[in-house]
Amino acid sequence: MRKQIITLDKNLDELQVVIEAKEREMNAVVYGLHGLTRENIAQVERG
Repeated sequence: MRKQIITLDKNLDELQVVIEAKEREMNAVVYGLHGLTRENIAQVERG
């Protein structure tokens, strides 16, 4: 069971990396479509 947990934890870490990369790609497309400046992007990401 310990090995399964270690494997699942590793898989989760790998998925998190993929999700973060895809999120950056998506944001780049969305921001590009709307012509946002770096300042605008910073405002959006701060919430």
